[in-house]
Amino acid sequence: MHALSSIFLLIIPFLTFLIFVGVFAFFGLFILMMILGFAKGGKVKGILDRLDADPSQENADALLLELNGLNFFHRYAFSSGMAVRFDRWRSVFNHRLNPSNRIRRETKEAIRQKLLSFSTYGLNAVGDVQTPEEGKAAAEQFGRGGEDSVWHNLRSLVDLGQFDIYRDVRIRGQMNSNQIDAIVVSQRGGVFLLEVKSLGGQRGPDGRKVIRHEQLKEDPVNQLKRHRFAFLNLFEPLRGNSALAQQLVQDVVVFSHPHGSERRVVDEASFSGKPYCVTSVDGILDFLSADRELRLTDGTMALIADQLKPLSREWVVQGQHGKNILDREDFTGESHSPKADTPITKFCTNCGTPASGGSFCEKCGSKFPC
Repeated sequence: MHALSSIFLLIIPFLTFLIFVGVFAFFGLFILMMILGFAKGGKVKGILDRLDADPSQENADALLLELNGLNFFHRYAFSSGMAVRFDRWRSVFNHRLNPSNRIRRETKEAIRQKLLSFSTYGLNAVGDVQTPEEGKAAAEQFGRGGEDSVWHNLRSLVDLGQFDIYRDVRIRGQMNSNQIDAIVVSQRGGVFLLEVKSLGGQRGPDGRKVIRHEQLKEDPVNQLKRHRFAFLNLFEPLRGNSALAQQLVQDVVVFSHPHGSERRVVDEASFSGKPYCVTSVDGILDFLSADRELRLTDGTMALIADQLKPLSREWVVQGQHGKNILDREDFTGESHSPKADTPITKFCTNCGTPASGGSFCEKCGSKFPC
């Protein structure tokens, strides 16, 4: 019994020493990790400062990477507000990071969730702010939807039996290539070169979205002229007779919107005096089906079709529907004018009737130029 007491008395100091060393080591390790946590906090604070000055995707990615690498001690330093103050997190996130259109939505949300896990409250919900890339993709998608809406209506013209329609016509000029959204050839009105615009318009007091010329970012007149020059280049005799070309070919801007999207109204008076016509997708059929004085013969329409079908993505001619293969060279940005051995379509410069091979026009009797 005496021996056991002696051993116990010897063990107590040893156990006390071990406990003391353990407690000291624990607190020492805790303090060390806290120091390292604050050091990590300093690095994150530097990235946060960069993000405040430049709310870019690159800086947001760098911040998220650091936040994902935080351990328990780092999280304590952040949760305590000692590494970076809570009001600093809120300010940068709410006023710089979240409103930025240069940072992807998923990155913002991931950073927000990390900050919430550090007990950072008062953070705004991530808004629907598009990056430039997302905005460009959305605009292109909206534009395609507007073109689809116009094409859907143009196809109805075929039921009248006096219209040929062509979609996405690509014609190479001498210096550049031109893409015309749609061309309509009317036996009772001539040729209409259509440029579809699917953006623009401001909401008025009555709630309608109205398009006015003075509110357009840029006037499409130069674009339309390039299309006109490219088209007339296919039909050489028209280039030498501006009066006939002016009568035969009309430039038209169609303001459209995808199916199911908010419709827009065109203030046509604001476009008064412009060298082109304007209409909306809602009014396109009335505009094109209006009876005009100009008349095209079946032969003229056939000759135009021979030139335009190979250059069109899709066409409906005399009720027959056709599509070109999209991976053809014509549709990879290298649109073509007629080949050198393709006969040039000749028209009477007086009435527009195609030449039949003789020296005089069969319709009006005018002599064809040499």
